[in-house]
Amino acid sequence: MMDQPVMQLLKNGSLVSIFLAVLLIAIVTMANFGRKMVIEQLKSKDERIAKLELEMKEIQHFIHSELIDLIRDTQKIIQKNNDSQERTQERIEVLIKQTNKN
Repeated sequence: MMDQPVMQLLKNGSLVSIFLAVLLIAIVTMANFGRKMVIEQLKSKDERIAKLELEMKEIQHFIHSELIDLIRDTQKIIQKNNDSQERTQERIEVLIKQTNKN
């Protein structure tokens, strides 16, 4: 693709045309190098993003599991408290009845 213009410049033989041919080769080489670097960086970035997304899913699953456990524990505590209050209320009623009898 680029060979024909470069060959034409080199065949011309003048110092300017040789300089232009070398400059053209350098520009194309740098462009290819830059393109490869950008592609590598994008691939690397995609891999990091995929890894972070996976880690986020794991964290969300952990938080969800912990939240469910906390809710269950809280429900147990609330139930124990309600049971204790019922027993206390029943005991108070029994004491009130005993006091009224006497």
